[in-house]
Amino acid sequence: MTETNLQEIISLVSDVYHVQQEHVLTKCRIQPLPEARAVICYIASRYTNETQETIAKAIGMKRANVSIQRDKIGDWRPTYSELDDKITRVEEYLDRPNLEPLFIMAAVLGGYED
Repeated sequence: MTETNLQEIISLVSDVYHVQQEHVLTKCRIQPLPEARAVICYIASRYTNETQETIAKAIGMKRANVSIQRDKIGDWRPTYSELDDKITRVEEYLDRPNLEPLFIMAAVLGGYED
């Protein structure tokens, strides 16, 4: 798993849900924005070492809501295939191998030219 930051997760989830990041960070409750925020809570809790407080501040929520949303998505994921597909798309991207060090090593050793 590569090192992941919260901004990267917000960006990826916004792309998967086809919404602008600015809209995800509002308190608007028109779908798909609340679901996207909940997915951010779920993924950020799994892929970062950020506290619930930090995640909450990043997406304009209260700290307690982060764990509520994280747990809700965790419960819903096995049941709703469309939700699971969206989360899987983000996770597959986050789980990709970080190949950049290999390209740098190959360039240093003369095996890769840009």
